[in-house]
Amino acid sequence: ITGSTGGFIIGFMVAAAVVSYLTAKIRYNVKDKKVATLYGQVLWPCFIGSVILQICGVIWGKVYTGASWGMMYDQWIHPFYLNMVIKILIAVVVAVQIWKETSKQLEIFRHYKCCAKIIDVGSGRASDDQISEL
Repeated sequence: ITGSTGGFIIGFMVAAAVVSYLTAKIRYNVKDKKVATLYGQVLWPCFIGSVILQICGVIWGKVYTGASWGMMYDQWIHPFYLNMVIKILIAVVVAVQIWKETSKQLEIFRHYKCCAKIIDVGSGRASDDQISEL
């Protein structure tokens, strides 16, 4: 943390907390939403997180190195625009896919939890009669 790029480590922690807060309502309500809608809703929090990360990193770097703002922009921000956009897009796609899949898994878990009383827990198997009741 004490080096010139230590601000990015601090910025990552701040950005993670902010993105988590901004996406809390989205990630727990994905069941009936279209994937394209979710992509749009998650894009802005990820963008904001990336901006927070860059601001913390560049301010720390400027204080540490004593470089001018122009040099900080030219060497610490500008060369990484494309990387930032690609990482944001990957984060959006991965987050939405994980949330959709975990939402499905939670529904399966809830279904089987409700039906657990019917199934013989001792054997770990359900008889044909028990399955037909489901």
